[in-house]
Amino acid sequence: MAEPDPAVRAPGILSLFGEHGYSEIWGVGPPYEGGDTEYEREIESLFPEAEKVYVETYCPPESDEDSGQ
Repeated sequence: MAEPDPAVRAPGILSLFGEHGYSEIWGVGPPYEGGDTEYEREIESLFPEAEKVYVETYCPPESDEDSGQ
């Protein structure tokens, strides 16, 4: 989740098209192979203008079928 921030310049030539940058990025996703830190690095590379990136991963609860019960 993120809201464009008019005070933050979009990277590259995106600002020429009227785009604004993002100061904070919030995300929740499934476990990532590289771990939370690697996931955050990937998001930071996509939004280099963001000052803060918050990422939480979740593990869906196992269903009774998955646990063999």
